[in-house]
Amino acid sequence: MPETALLPWQLQHWQQCQRRLAANTFPHALLLSGEQGLGKRHFAECLTKSLLCSNPQENGIACGDCQTCHLYSAGTHPDYRLIAQEEDSNQIKVDQVRTLTEFMTLSRQYAHHKIALICDADTMNRNAANSLLKTLEEPPAWALIILITSQPARLPATVRSRCQKLHFSIPGSSQSLQWLQQQATDGQHDIEQLLRLAGGVPLKALDFLQGDKLEIRQDIFKSFTTMLRGETSPVSVAKQWTTHDPGMIINWLVSWVADALRLNFDAQDARLENPDVSEGLNSLAKRVDLTKLFELHADLLQYRRSLGGSLNQTLLMEEILINCKSAMVQI
Repeated sequence: MPETALLPWQLQHWQQCQRRLAANTFPHALLLSGEQGLGKRHFAECLTKSLLCSNPQENGIACGDCQTCHLYSAGTHPDYRLIAQEEDSNQIKVDQVRTLTEFMTLSRQYAHHKIALICDADTMNRNAANSLLKTLEEPPAWALIILITSQPARLPATVRSRCQKLHFSIPGSSQSLQWLQQQATDGQHDIEQLLRLAGGVPLKALDFLQGDKLEIRQDIFKSFTTMLRGETSPVSVAKQWTTHDPGMIINWLVSWVADALRLNFDAQDARLENPDVSEGLNSLAKRVDLTKLFELHADLLQYRRSLGGSLNQTLLMEEILINCKSAMVQI
């Protein structure tokens, strides 16, 4: 995928931004929200490059050839800053935001805008969010702050209310399938099944297509069911899972339990999100009380909402697995 190419389900938002730029009504802050795997950061980077470019194309896409485009590609553009969690932290800290505030007050060197991109903005701690709020309330005339989050409810309402919101929805399956088929070069995968496994989210499906996540998912499912049968402990399984993204694993657990609920009502349900592990899910559905499955699904959703804070991820995964084992004592 070319760096400057918009994803097809982003065109409507792009055109909206271009209209506001043309009308000189572009906001000082944008909040990009939506499921992980919809390309929110890619959209933000395309927009940033466009606004910094000296000679954008007619549709607003950056030219890629001017000096400012080269500076951006090299990571040295003086009018742009990227803020994200530091390697040793799962939060964006107040000192990072204070540095950003100082950057925004400086004069522009090349572009009409000074732009800051804040990834996973919901991970700002309280002091960082309060510090950012001051800039959002009284932004310099040239400031543009782009916040990206898949959990906007975790941001303070005062921050959300001072941003123009762009919400990215999961595209229709036909559009996603057409795009995925263009990315698939070997023809060895069932694209429809991959999209279903990804919950309809195209970039998650692309990860399955191009990486090793299918194999990882199979290993996670195997160790999960082995733990439920009592052949290994929740603590040892949680330790095995520490090398993987906890959010990814919890999403899989939510999906598996949801399928088990469907199968509890209808063993022939064709709407499964995970047809490739239907045999194991059928076994789970037959042996577990329906009430416990509903309770477990609700608990997993709550665990998913708790991600991204200051929780120890290994301890969180241990707690989740102990909860799963406790809820499924009939296995």
